[in-house]
Amino acid sequence: MHVEHLLQDESLGVRLLWAEDALLKREISGVTVTDLEDPARFVRPDEVVLSGLVWWSAGGGKDKAERFVSGLKDAGAVALLAGEETHGAVSDDLVEACLRHGVPVAGVPAHVMFRAITDAVYLRQWGGLSRHHALPEHVRVRLNRLVSQDADPALILATAFTHPDADPAYVLTPPPRLLQEISAVLARCQDGLAHRRATEQRTADELGRLPAAPEARDLAGALRACGLPADGPYPVIVADTGVRREGPSQGALTEAVAHTTPAFSAVGRLPDGSAFAVVPEDAAAALVRIWPLVAACEPDVLPHGGLASPATEATGLPGPWPRPVAP
Repeated sequence: MHVEHLLQDESLGVRLLWAEDALLKREISGVTVTDLEDPARFVRPDEVVLSGLVWWSAGGGKDKAERFVSGLKDAGAVALLAGEETHGAVSDDLVEACLRHGVPVAGVPAHVMFRAITDAVYLRQWGGLSRHHALPEHVRVRLNRLVSQDADPALILATAFTHPDADPAYVLTPPPRLLQEISAVLARCQDGLAHRRATEQRTADELGRLPAAPEARDLAGALRACGLPADGPYPVIVADTGVRREGPSQGALTEAVAHTTPAFSAVGRLPDGSAFAVVPEDAAAALVRIWPLVAACEPDVLPHGGLASPATEATGLPGPWPRPVAP
């Protein structure tokens, strides 16, 4: 996008005050908004500078204008767009300083928001990138590898914004194309996570059905499918809330187990709608402390549970599961 393209946008109503034709052909690299008296160190080459002229005043205005515009020139700004709202108009001192330093200057009407100008510049630039990837090739390859490895979404997001041999940076307004590509990667990550959770839920529910079906009690295989160790002991907790709908009892037990940070666990549903968990012995002991905290999260629902004596082997798991005991 060139300076003249911005000035020709009738929706903005920017009014040219001074420029040479050759200067209007310069390409815009970005936009900086500033009201510092000396903006040089915050302006990058080929940027358009927007200023509300808060720094300018009638007293000493010529010197202030000279300092401001010379800073823009030294920084390589392609144009100054000066807001008219603060003073009602752009001062002659500022226009003359721009003429001396060869910096195109235009007035921005009071009703025009600087955000509209910023959007006009960046949307034009990003539109030209629509046929290209915003993420570098090596970053996209690494992100795809992380997704295939079921990596944590936080790691995937950090990787997307991290480049080798570069200083850490904060991306405050990333381009839409970049956001779109990262969102697509995170969506794949989310789909994979949802699939894994659904699979884990099915295997845990299958484990919950086996003790009630002696003819099909391949408990050792069911434990392996749930990621549980081959050897016990296997403490079993069963919980219920008395609420006749799916979810509350399992949700309460899942929350409680998660707070024990167990080395392994399986939480599922039983055929009667109550929930069960198989956890390490230390986690079972920790649940005694955590359970009242979970129960307090929803005072109208009172979860209660039961704990079976730990089985040393898979075949020793209780035939019917222990029943939750109401308080």
